[in-house]
Amino acid sequence: MSPTSIGAGSGALFICRARQCWCSGIFNPSMSFASVQCPVDYRTSKRRDSSQFPSRTACQFAELRYRLYPDYPHYPCPTFVNIRTPTHTLETSEEAGVRFLHFGSEWVQGAMRIARPYSLELEYTREMAACLLLRPESDWPKRVLQVGLGAASLTKFWQRHRPLAKQTIVEINPAVVAMAEQSFKLPRAAARDAANIDIVIDDGVAWMRGTGESVHKDKYDCIMVDGYDHNARFGALGTEAFYRDCRARLTRRGLLVLNLFGRAHGYRRQIENLRAAFDDRVLALAPVEGGNAIAFAVHGDPVALAMPMLRADAARLKTETGITFTSTLVRIDQATAALAGRSAAKRGGAVML
Repeated sequence: MSPTSIGAGSGALFICRARQCWCSGIFNPSMSFASVQCPVDYRTSKRRDSSQFPSRTACQFAELRYRLYPDYPHYPCPTFVNIRTPTHTLETSEEAGVRFLHFGSEWVQGAMRIARPYSLELEYTREMAACLLLRPESDWPKRVLQVGLGAASLTKFWQRHRPLAKQTIVEINPAVVAMAEQSFKLPRAAARDAANIDIVIDDGVAWMRGTGESVHKDKYDCIMVDGYDHNARFGALGTEAFYRDCRARLTRRGLLVLNLFGRAHGYRRQIENLRAAFDDRVLALAPVEGGNAIAFAVHGDPVALAMPMLRADAARLKTETGITFTSTLVRIDQATAALAGRSAAKRGGAVML
């Protein structure tokens, strides 16, 4: 596979407070924006007359047609918030009809089968979708939060199979959003409202905590965290404090779904942090073939881990989504047996979380 790079990051993102119309040098770190100003006055949220700013030079997003908002000009605002963003390149590669996303390394950060863009190509993403086995109600989830966009696989999955669910995706790097639009069939900005998709450019940890510019009170049925850097490191997304912040954002039918790397040195510590934050209501599955290990944490209404019921739900979901959960059910059965030896409650022969 021969990767194709679309450019390196500058490390700074300038976000207009009036319209969130962000510009940065992420495709060309040497580009100067000194003479370019935002056509929206951040103090009044009203559009300035073109004579009030000296240059209409389009930014690099426009030149490369990687616009986050195709219907809106991209110019940096004279008053801005400075957010540190990754400095790695974004690359794609293709092999046997599958397109892969890389963050400047050989690690695969997402994938899409070109002929089936709404299918979950990677095994770990299909395992994350097993949250539908734990909360099998037809109206669940109503609200989904994702930390880390990647190749937008899970975003498109929810769009296809739970079209009424409102999705919020927090992604730190706007170039990832642009790449997902360009190469992985993420709906463009103009179409995202109709698809119930909202993308926020922010640091996931700060946003979850709701500090500074990120104060909000929304709660979600399902929070999915899949946020690795280019060296496959989880960082602050694996701390007990972050998990507690996630728990505070969940509804009474809440599930936190984590993609962890089971072969990483800090994996066990992450699971301990998760159990501490969720009062031990955690189902941690064994790693899939690629090393990814999915963990589910429960908040609110209990989840019954009864294998006959889970198998019936898996058969139904295969018809609905095309996903075969055979291997996932084996790992759930193994994890449930491990829970039975811990402090998990039992009711009617089922382990309760």
